[in-house]
Amino acid sequence: MGRLTSINRIITAAVILIAAVIIDPGTANAAGSSRAGLIVAHGDGRIAYALVTFDGESISGADLVQRSGLPVTEVAFGGLGVAVCSIDTTGCDIGECRRRLCQGPKRDDPYWQYFIESGSGSWQVAALGISGDSVPDGGVRALIWSAGTPQFPAPSIDDVAARSGPVDQSGVGLTRYQADGTVDTGAESDGDGSFPSAGFAVVGIAVVLVGGVVWRRRSGRSR
Repeated sequence: MGRLTSINRIITAAVILIAAVIIDPGTANAAGSSRAGLIVAHGDGRIAYALVTFDGESISGADLVQRSGLPVTEVAFGGLGVAVCSIDTTGCDIGECRRRLCQGPKRDDPYWQYFIESGSGSWQVAALGISGDSVPDGGVRALIWSAGTPQFPAPSIDDVAARSGPVDQSGVGLTRYQADGTVDTGAESDGDGSFPSAGFAVVGIAVVLVGGVVWRRRSGRSR
């Protein structure tokens, strides 16, 4: 009975350790009470909708982009702020971004532009980009790969929430759409809701530990 009790204690400790890794206290309750929306239009018809939750009255445009769950490459221009170079492989490398913000030699060549929803479904270009923008609760922003203006009306935060899908443990909802309007199921998930790689290591250690104890107990009884 004493041996079984010891094994049970070890198994219980292993289960607690695994649960601690799976349920990361840093992200379990990350969703805030405020919301901001981000729309990313690639210029070829593909669009991504992200909903970012946060605490407080506002979030910076830079934080909104960085927390969106989309892979973003940026370059800093000192006091002038940060420019977006590429999103989801659309854009250019940092060197070209520093030279001309990814825009080609012609005026109608595309580059990443940042727009603010200004009410009644209209957009207003943000002259200072993502660095100089403070997004309030319910605010919606857009990044478009174009030299023109967005070819779609500015949606409400509720519309963005409906298109972005459920919010994960990091407080972010993100859904990509193909040019035909169907969900892009081939896009990799960039959120934090997946099982962390460190968790597999911990699970493996726990299994080896429990297995080793059981093997020793059985070996002791067989002698």
